[in-house]
Amino acid sequence: MKRSLRAHFFVAAALATVLAACSGDWGAASSSTSARSAPMPPASERAKQILVLIPDRDSPFMTIASFAATGNGSLTPKKLIGGERSALYGLPSTLFHAPGGRLFICSTKFSNRERSQHILAFATTAHGDAAPVRDIGGSNNPLRNCTNLAIDRLERVVATGREPDNTLFLWSPSLNGNAKPSQILSGDATKLDNPRGLAFDKARELYALNDGYPNHRPDTVTIYARNASGNTAPIRMIDGFDTQIEQPTAMAVSGEMIYVFNQGIPFETRPHVTAYETSQTGDVPPTISISGENTQLSKAEGLAVDAAGFIYVNNGVNQILVFAPGATGDAAPVQVITSDIHFFEGQIAVR
Repeated sequence: MKRSLRAHFFVAAALATVLAACSGDWGAASSSTSARSAPMPPASERAKQILVLIPDRDSPFMTIASFAATGNGSLTPKKLIGGERSALYGLPSTLFHAPGGRLFICSTKFSNRERSQHILAFATTAHGDAAPVRDIGGSNNPLRNCTNLAIDRLERVVATGREPDNTLFLWSPSLNGNAKPSQILSGDATKLDNPRGLAFDKARELYALNDGYPNHRPDTVTIYARNASGNTAPIRMIDGFDTQIEQPTAMAVSGEMIYVFNQGIPFETRPHVTAYETSQTGDVPPTISISGENTQLSKAEGLAVDAAGFIYVNNGVNQILVFAPGATGDAAPVQVITSDIHFFEGQIAVR
């Protein structure tokens, strides 16, 4: 059954639609509760590279490529890693830059109608057709169709996929090769519901972004203790109408902030980026909410935030939007990066 909160949401959304029809525009995400100012990190901590995944038209492999983080306009990305030894197979593609500097990616290989799932790690200095320095995969890996991936500061790995659903698999930093997960989170108590994003904070607590909308349930962020396993309840949960979380598709945690890209309700609310403090729980309004025509937000496939607070959005239309630290409201991006000859696939990362 739908919760009363979701019912109230549809009433409010319907009213927003009527108002939008009168004004000739979609309704922007908003909250009656005033937002607090977001903390501003030092600009010296800005990332130097934006990392993207690009399909290779002539092979089954993906390529990890980069743009300068300060770039703008139509650019040609530089190839970093790709080739037969790298084994960066697509379908689907999830990229994550670990705090220690290594690049991790989910690689799904199809051979003789069999699907083999691997989580690969590449050294900070890897370039060209480089072999991974860590490869978690084999018959003991229960993950299938990896859709989300995150790494903590000690290189503990968490991943989820389309099969089995609503399940998080974790591997401790020492595990490699054909290793079973060291922890598995699954069950009704976890509140996992179609996870669309994963992240760790500095304390190594685990965050999951849940898109409950297809199942007529609330969209949430659930947070788990770092040793959580089994059918364990979250220690905190951001959940409710005031959160403005609506059909979320991507999440990032940077410093003391959680950032969420929300697709919004079609023809009712615009796509928007919201942010919350990592200590918050319950039905809390976002600290920032980026929404409006000037934002150019469309359909995010990836979201990253650097230590300086710049927000990078893979906008789903072969375009990366960059927003300044503390941007909120109908803010225009400070950079718009495109490429006429390459297609950006899935998640992005910055370093």
